[in-house]
Amino acid sequence: MELSKGSYLCAENYDEPAFEFCNGVPKEGEDWYEVCGTPYDNYNEYLLVISLICALGITLYGSLIRSPRVLMGKPKDVHNTNTPKSKKERKKN
Repeated sequence: MELSKGSYLCAENYDEPAFEFCNGVPKEGEDWYEVCGTPYDNYNEYLLVISLICALGITLYGSLIRSPRVLMGKPKDVHNTNTPKSKKERKKN
């Protein structure tokens, strides 16, 4: 399956449901034409889907910020418990 996209909108073969020509079909040879958006078929469904995507993103972002180990892996142990902690302990060993 091959998909292609032109640089310009074809006035005769235009079947995009999201946009329409504002001032009617442009005349042949015109350099500029206006394209307007069309209303959503089900605006409430659109708002629900966008809200859920935003909530999911905010939740994921917040959980990653609170738990940086998810991104950076398990932190290394800075304090090695096998090494002596004072000069006296070093002399004993």
